[in-house]
Amino acid sequence: MKPWHLFTAAGVTGALGLAVGGWFLVGGSPRGYVSDHYTRAVRYDSGTARAFTAAGTPTAIAGTIADHWRPAGRVVDGSGVYLRYSDTMIAVTPRGRGSVIRVDGFRSGYRHYYHHVGGYWTIPGGSGEKFRGGGPGSGK
Repeated sequence: MKPWHLFTAAGVTGALGLAVGGWFLVGGSPRGYVSDHYTRAVRYDSGTARAFTAAGTPTAIAGTIADHWRPAGRVVDGSGVYLRYSDTMIAVTPRGRGSVIRVDGFRSGYRHYYHHVGGYWTIPGGSGEKFRGGGPGSGK
């Protein structure tokens, strides 16, 4: 193989790697999807959560997000829709004629919205997962 073929192949491979890597960093996650498709709204940020706005009901917006990024869990109550991902939590709540979408790390989102999701989800590695009971045959 001629040297310029090697450089061309290396350049194409590098460009492809950067494109794929960029997709995963920006749009290849639930966070990236929300960031790419909804309007950033700093005024609605809460703690470590980044906020975005959208025209539509919380149910419709959460449904669109979930269609693109299947959540590990979903809780719907009168206050909004909460989507659980491995390291991310998305809360979609009503605001005027639209919705506010807050994207946060799972642990901090769980703490913030515990009163909505606490009966449904647990924190991975939390103390509840270590409890093995105490009755006969409990494996202790």
